Amino acid sequence: MDSRKLLAAAALILVSACASPAPTPSQGPSAPTPTPVSPTATLPAPEPDPVATAPEVVATDSGFTLRGLEEVGAVAWSPSGKLAVLSTGAGQWLLDTTHPSLRPLPDTGDAYPLAYWDAHSNPLRPRFWTESTVAWHRLGATGLQLMVSDLKSGTTRAVHRFPLPATHFVRPGELRIVYHLHNSVTSRNTSCGPVMTGELGKEPDRTLLENGRLLGRLAGGQVVVVEGCGAGRIGVTDLAGQFTWLTDQVASQPAISPDGKQLLWFTAPSRISLRPLLGPAVAHADPRGYDFGMDTLWVWGGSGAPTRIPLGGEYVVDALFEPDGRRVALALNGLGPGEDRPLKPGFIAVVDGMAMQRLAEGNEGVRLHMWSAGEVVFQRLASEKTGGQPPLVGVDTAGTEKTWSTIYAWDASYTLTRDGAAYHLIRPE
Repeated sequence: MDSRKLLAAAALILVSACASPAPTPSQGPSAPTPTPVSPTATLPAPEPDPVATAPEVVATDSGFTLRGLEEVGAVAWSPSGKLAVLSTGAGQWLLDTTHPSLRPLPDTGDAYPLAYWDAHSNPLRPRFWTESTVAWHRLGATGLQLMVSDLKSGTTRAVHRFPLPATHFVRPGELRIVYHLHNSVTSRNTSCGPVMTGELGKEPDRTLLENGRLLGRLAGGQVVVVEGCGAGRIGVTDLAGQFTWLTDQVASQPAISPDGKQLLWFTAPSRISLRPLLGPAVAHADPRGYDFGMDTLWVWGGSGAPTRIPLGGEYVVDALFEPDGRRVALALNGLGPGEDRPLKPGFIAVVDGMAMQRLAEGNEGVRLHMWSAGEVVFQRLASEKTGGQPPLVGVDTAGTEKTWSTIYAWDASYTLTRDGAAYHLIRPE
């Protein structure tokens, strides 16, 4: 048989195999034939979605319990203390404490992301301008807008537009604004950029610093400005741009008292060193890296010369004003020798005027948390060998200590704790 006949026979065998019927049960197993589904057939009902719990508020002896809200990141109180705006993962809600109730604020669906709010004094969180008006921010394709919502009429209007996210502390009725643009953000979430001033609703007319950040405003109206992205010189300006430096030294850990009447900062001993040039851009950011110990606390009352308070040594520092601004709580941790400069034992102290009183000590260092009803709440740091989460401890001026529960967030006007799905909003005693 020649090659052409062989190819023809092979093709016939292949076609016959492809055309063979499906095997019967006696020939072996086969795949089941799918049953056609009629277009009108009834399909199984899908599982119902979980019923969302409507947000609710319940009055308690110490404050309020909030349920049905997630990611509560900040609380802003009205001047009377009867209303509060809650910044949450589901938008912003208005809490009425007179007749406890919650309702969503209008037109805030694309408000500034929650990641930029914190539980203390971030200027981008909502704030009451009056008892019935709330200022907040909307981030869009054209930049950041300052918005004002009228709670009585339900209307919202844009007041000022920034080309980039910005920090400002404008107050109701003012015609000028001082702000800094967020040109860069450090590893510690500190933003910085050009510090500018101008008429509200218009383009800026002056640049005060090429690179700096706003810390806040004092009761007298001055805006506090820090040079650079981290620690730097500190100064104040009015809305017209009249700028004054308060110190020629690098100011670390600056803070404004809750009543806005005082400003504090720390400075390190003067020394010549190349470490700030070789270290990270943010000076005094990491006590275990390129940080020098601080040896002096400065307090300024809004006029005249600042008051100098020696600390009696070099420490990694933290400070917190009492809510009424009268005293300052300090966490002072010693620094060991060497390049890593590990923390040495530290202590909690209170400064009243020029006097500093030690209240409690920690062998591995201490961390400051808050003031509450005259007590300083802090943690003793755990040893790296033992690990674990140390408890929060409150100590009064007599040195008496008591253990606290876990704190989720706080500021001078409330404490926010979390228990499962519920938040507990506790007003001060």
